Amino acid sequence: MSFKTFVVDVREKDFWQKNHSFCFRGQAYQGLFFSMLFSHLNKKNYAGVAYKKISLDDLDQKTFYGTFSQSILGMQTNYWFGESIQELSEKKRKEYVDYFVRYQGPHTVVFFVEGSEKIAANATCTTIALDHVVDYATACQVLALFECSLDERRITLMKKVFQQSEALPLDTVCLLMQYLELMPTKSPDVAADYIMNILGAAPSLSALTEAFFAKDAQRFFSLWSALEKEYPEIFWIIFWSDHVWRAYNVIQFLQEKNFVQAKRMSFRLPYSFINRDWQKNSPSELVQAYQNLYSIDFALKKGSSFTALDLFYVNYFNGKFAGL
Repeated sequence: MSFKTFVVDVREKDFWQKNHSFCFRGQAYQGLFFSMLFSHLNKKNYAGVAYKKISLDDLDQKTFYGTFSQSILGMQTNYWFGESIQELSEKKRKEYVDYFVRYQGPHTVVFFVEGSEKIAANATCTTIALDHVVDYATACQVLALFECSLDERRITLMKKVFQQSEALPLDTVCLLMQYLELMPTKSPDVAADYIMNILGAAPSLSALTEAFFAKDAQRFFSLWSALEKEYPEIFWIIFWSDHVWRAYNVIQFLQEKNFVQAKRMSFRLPYSFINRDWQKNSPSELVQAYQNLYSIDFALKKGSSFTALDLFYVNYFNGKFAGL
């Protein structure tokens, strides 16, 4: 099922009664959208029974199968797992996904997996392709889903935003909804520019860090040329020092299979790092990168850091730190 179909069909009260298992598949987890979706479902009582968010980390194997294979006095529970499946080890994630895609009840389960996750050929779940970015028409359907009614001026403002960026991340659209309800609309052009800066529709720091740890040099330097002058040099040194330090600790925890601590330490790192890009970096490499940033900081305070950050990037992408 396409996302465009989903945002229309989900408004029908019997949508969640058509199956016992619903699987969202997408490029990345859209936390704000899902939070608003299930809050709205519970408020409208569309599912008949409120959705209960549960973390799979909290269940041992025996409790896991007991929880989902039995019901007390025929009572049904609707379970929403958030992104907890993605936080499991590869072996356990495959086991649970295989179980849920063929789940027949008695409860209802809703879960998210990345698009790269293999789904069994005999899966019986309803699969919803979660769009990472949406256009103006789909954004309007999202607003309709959440019963967000905008006056003519705010609709004009929303159109201005989409004229500057043809598509926006789904979570960004959800943020846009909230801003539109609060923004003054006397000057749509000015307000649109302001919103674009807030929402990060312009090149963002998160996109920059994602390209950095993915070692996508072409994309990184394209973003860097747009963002370099936005902040002073000392900001960049502090910014990268914090992210490199966090990345080092995340890799250490993941290698130790301490997924809970890895998740906590990944705060401010791009989602793609803890999911896959951590494997493109080594702890020793990040130690060398961190030490280089320390040297740049020292040089800056002495007044002699000319092009040091550019050299830092070149060395990182060319694997110089990995070879030290």
